[in-house]
Amino acid sequence: MIDDFKQFILKEELFLPSGSILLAVSGGVDSIVMADLFHNAGFHFCIAHANFQLRGEESDRDELFVRKLAEKYKVQVFVRHFETAEFARNNKVSVQVAARQLRYEWFDDLLIKHGYVQVATAHHLDDQVETFLINLTRGTGIAGLHGIPLRQGKIIRPMMFTGRKEIEAYAAANKLDYVQDSSNTSVKYTRNRIRHKVIPQLEKINPAFRQSLTETIFLIRDAETIYQKTIEEKRKAILDVRGDSISIIADELFKLKPLATWAYELLSPFGFNISNIHDIIGLKDAIAGKEVISATHRLVRDRDHLIIVPLKKAPGKKIFFITAADLHHGIKSPVHLSFEILDETPKKYDKPATSAYVDLEKLEFPLQIRKWRRGDYFFPLGMSQRKKLSDFFTDQKMSKIDKENQWLLCCREKITWVIGHRIDDRFKITSTSMRVLKITLFQDLSIDE
Repeated sequence: MIDDFKQFILKEELFLPSGSILLAVSGGVDSIVMADLFHNAGFHFCIAHANFQLRGEESDRDELFVRKLAEKYKVQVFVRHFETAEFARNNKVSVQVAARQLRYEWFDDLLIKHGYVQVATAHHLDDQVETFLINLTRGTGIAGLHGIPLRQGKIIRPMMFTGRKEIEAYAAANKLDYVQDSSNTSVKYTRNRIRHKVIPQLEKINPAFRQSLTETIFLIRDAETIYQKTIEEKRKAILDVRGDSISIIADELFKLKPLATWAYELLSPFGFNISNIHDIIGLKDAIAGKEVISATHRLVRDRDHLIIVPLKKAPGKKIFFITAADLHHGIKSPVHLSFEILDETPKKYDKPATSAYVDLEKLEFPLQIRKWRRGDYFFPLGMSQRKKLSDFFTDQKMSKIDKENQWLLCCREKITWVIGHRIDDRFKITSTSMRVLKITLFQDLSIDE
């Protein structure tokens, strides 16, 4: 097995032989064999053991065993105790998810603090088969059918060349001691039910099931590489990313076939699941303003576009104040504005999209900056009659998201400037104006509410 181990690492270019690798060792047969292979191959390594304190004395037994293993190989060992159950309760996740998060965050810290190149876990081909079947039952799409990747950031899986039977045979032949995790026999966990109940039945149908499925997984992985390249090319072609807002020409999306598959692959990175995708397809003939919400984003049907924004961009009610003192140094939140007091009417005006000129004597401080509210109105520059802000937005062909992100500069509850668009006629410069306030809008900085 040692030769196959070395050849696999060389073929897959998992790490350089001179690199220092952090081995995640639980004390079970898989990680014990991995450590022995690293030792016999002459690679530089140390050991990390996570004590999740979930199995009482058994957890402490595993920790002691791993410490003695490190002494045997004369390598450094890192041990961390985790309050896993408490973390799971506080974060409302399963114990398995909590353990995984805690362990990998700790691994990241060890890599940074001690300069190790990568972390090696002892996942093998049987884990690959089990993960495939778990993902198949959950419906994760093609991305979930490629199994466990050989490398994932700083994580590598150097045991992915062999299976459980071969690992146990190696341990027996080399008289390697290891500990048994009693939870591995419990069928209350999905993976164990797959391992002990489902796979044996499949092997009755095809005795070579594990090998056949492993070969299929590798084919799926290669096919996914081609598949994802096509998806990425289409994503770049039809998704217009501007900050944290994404715009898609609706017709460009809805003409794709098969539509549901394309929509899922393009939109799932924004938290939209299969159910959401069917709702999004239903927006094809919907009126502007209809939306679909995922766990993290909103997708809004505009006139010709679909607009995706994070949920945090929903409209808020917070009011920001501008004092007279702010005129000297400007403000940077919620929008970036600078101020300049002019002693005479300017001969040339900057574009209204970036600047506003108002009569300073007509202002009373503090001014307010807020989002628009239903029923808001103002007197657009050059008009003697008031206009509902909602009608003004429609005339400007603003999307629902644009409206929600629109800030207003107000004085005594009167809209002074629809920021970036038009000032109110009541605050305009006249022949009697003594001082002019020039307000400049910068697009480089804003804050979330």
